[in-house]
Amino acid sequence: MKSIVTVAFLFLTWILSAGEMSEVVTSPNGHIKVVVSLSKKGKIQYEVAFKNKKLIGKSKLGVLLENRDLTEGFSLENIKRNSVDEVWDQVWGEESKVRNHYNELAFVFKNNKGHLGVIFRIFDDGVGFRYQILSENGKKEDLLVKEEVSEFDLEEDMKGFWQPSDWDSNEHVYETTKISKIDGFKSVREGSIHTQFIPDFKAVQTPIALVGKKVHIALHEAALVDYPAMHLKVDNENFKFTSFLIPNAALWQKAKITTPFNTPWRTIIISEDAAGLLRSRMILNLNEPCKIKETSWIKPMKYMGIWWEMHLGKSSWEYLDKNTMKPNGKHGATNANTRKYIDFASKNGFGGVLVEGWNTGWEDWFGFWKEEIFDFQTPYPDYDLPALAKYSIEKKCPIIVHHETSAAVTTYEKYLTPAFDLMKKMV
Repeated sequence: MKSIVTVAFLFLTWILSAGEMSEVVTSPNGHIKVVVSLSKKGKIQYEVAFKNKKLIGKSKLGVLLENRDLTEGFSLENIKRNSVDEVWDQVWGEESKVRNHYNELAFVFKNNKGHLGVIFRIFDDGVGFRYQILSENGKKEDLLVKEEVSEFDLEEDMKGFWQPSDWDSNEHVYETTKISKIDGFKSVREGSIHTQFIPDFKAVQTPIALVGKKVHIALHEAALVDYPAMHLKVDNENFKFTSFLIPNAALWQKAKITTPFNTPWRTIIISEDAAGLLRSRMILNLNEPCKIKETSWIKPMKYMGIWWEMHLGKSSWEYLDKNTMKPNGKHGATNANTRKYIDFASKNGFGGVLVEGWNTGWEDWFGFWKEEIFDFQTPYPDYDLPALAKYSIEKKCPIIVHHETSAAVTTYEKYLTPAFDLMKKMV
């Protein structure tokens, strides 16, 4: 159930100063202030201040479509203000109740190419904004997005925790440098990541966390649906990030959309300390509501399992030595090891034990792009699935059976039904 207080009204006038339109909206507690304006050339721009200190200077906004430039030459058509304070039930997560409290400022801008909506929501823990690609003349249109121009022009050379702009992998070790020192070239030599493509060393993935003077921020996105992920190009000299959308096979095409279309939210979480970034629920509040009507079958739990020890090199996913094809003596998913994890998890309040490497096929799966590697049913000889499943249920800490698809979709579709039938027999 939701308890909702909503106030909405149209605000059709604006402040004119030195030829520029300017509007202000603050967070409910007043600590965050956002100023949205139009430059003399009709470019949309915004600024963010935190506790009366400028955090983000004037940063441009806009969208470039294949046959429609929605980045400049704008005039303001209308403004709508809104305030929401509600509590909603979370099916899965750290908390069952989440407060959604923000002030909203929604614009519609117009240039000689069309209309662009921009919506800002200001929370006590940050700022979210998104674009609305509107239908012209009330008709739906199929459009191609070439690029999005969302800037984050920071006022200081903050310390950043970042990964390079890899189009294939987000498993790089995080680097820690000032914005002025971000350079992804070093990551090319990271041998543990076999599938990587880093075409721009002066770019990063999101989220990126940044630490400044008495402020911590994180740049990311929310409600990413039917749209490419956002990476950020880096201007080392001016401490500025600019959005870059990951393209499809035709590199100049970023997204195919049908109007009216809402882009993902661009998010700026703001806090005095790092703990505030972790406590923030802004991205949850900006994501779309759960569309699953009947959720009783979803059982949130805290779990542990056999997988991290493989990453640390203490054990292996595979049972056999890849060269001799004899037992390697390092297999992690053994009967004894699984029982040890089940006992610990049961004693310490965990709800389940996830086990990776229990099934045959791990000797010859990675990086070969093969089908028919896993059947998701055949355990290794040192893993007694029925006995371990029974033991885990008795301990009220059931096994979570891991399926590594290795991106072999047709194989997984082939074996999915018999694999689930096998699981049903274990209950």
